[in-house]
Amino acid sequence: MKILYSIDGAWVFISPAPGLDIEDVASKDVPAGVNYEIVEDDDPRLVPIPAAVPPHLNNGGLVRFSGAPPTTVLEAIRVLSVLRLAKGRYRVYHETEMPSDQYAATVSVMDVRALSARVTARTPLHVEVRISDLLGVAQDPTEATVETKRVIYPQ
Repeated sequence: MKILYSIDGAWVFISPAPGLDIEDVASKDVPAGVNYEIVEDDDPRLVPIPAAVPPHLNNGGLVRFSGAPPTTVLEAIRVLSVLRLAKGRYRVYHETEMPSDQYAATVSVMDVRALSARVTARTPLHVEVRISDLLGVAQDPTEATVETKRVIYPQ
């Protein structure tokens, strides 16, 4: 048995825990002044509505690679390859094309030198990054990591 009531045209149902008196639960849980019914479990109005799917991260990727030639991918997920374009310039190709260029991309480096890393281009197919020293001179890092994320909104 369940307690069923309507507020602003929306049906609400309560499933009392086993052993509790249904009338006692209704008197405590149904808002004051609202009429309720005690119905069987198979009442057609009790069909639950699926919860809305919240936005979530999807289609992202991660790659960790050595910067000096030959560039070597050390680990990757959802990344096809890394291409060294020139000293300190890299292009990371997605395994699956993004729907658009509207996604987040971050780059970080691990090196004994103080290096600056930045994303310079984002396309549905790839991300380009540049790495330089504090004077702006392009440098190949010991390791670099590029991570991409995209928020998916339910339809």
